[in-house]
Amino acid sequence: MRLKDRVVVVTGAARGIGAEYCAALAKEGAWVAATDIMDGSALAESIARAGGTAFYTRLDVTDAPGIKAAFELIAEKYGKIDALVNNAAVWGGINVCPLEELTLQEWDRVFEVNAKGTFLCTQAVVPFLKKQGGGRIVNITSSSVYTAPAGIPHYIASKSAVIGLTRALARELGPYNITVNSIAPGFTLSEATLDVINKTGRTSWNERIVAGRCLQRSMYPGDLTGALIYLCSDDSSFMTGQEINVDGGIAFK
Repeated sequence: MRLKDRVVVVTGAARGIGAEYCAALAKEGAWVAATDIMDGSALAESIARAGGTAFYTRLDVTDAPGIKAAFELIAEKYGKIDALVNNAAVWGGINVCPLEELTLQEWDRVFEVNAKGTFLCTQAVVPFLKKQGGGRIVNITSSSVYTAPAGIPHYIASKSAVIGLTRALARELGPYNITVNSIAPGFTLSEATLDVINKTGRTSWNERIVAGRCLQRSMYPGDLTGALIYLCSDDSSFMTGQEINVDGGIAFK
């Protein structure tokens, strides 16, 4: 087990990709803190039934005082924090539309969660990682930054901001033995993506993307867990400021 007894906090953990991350981390021996504004109790219970260690606590990534309280609770329960996975994002309920129809309210909503939420959670966890003498931060970006599909400029811009933040913090936190890397998922058939497809009626969206991949099949949340385990483990101890693009070979950087 590459993550035995390491405490890993996952945001946006209640369903979809976040839930898959939590289950995979627990299988590698991590003590998982599953956080979300949605109820993640069932997830934590299922991990426990499978022999893993996990608990759920509510966390709104836009609420700075609430984030601080949640991390203090996690550190008190487990005695430490070793890693943070910034997974929470607005995607499932996103408004896909032409630029002229995109409202400032929608733009701000996406940035509030995707970019500011990543910043706030990272800012809150750093004191705990410094106390541990190091740690891992993994930010979830998107390969859409490189393929740039029409209709979601707010989402693409917010994830681009996270890439920049990843690089800046890798430089700043390196002296404390804290690595900061990111994973860029491709179009993944998660619950959130299915919400977008159902909302927009873009039933052929996945088929068009699959046709453009080197590996021509649909992508699922489980396809992302290998990269996550790698970045949370000692296998990536001398890697920081980098992005792993996991999309079946559609976007070459």
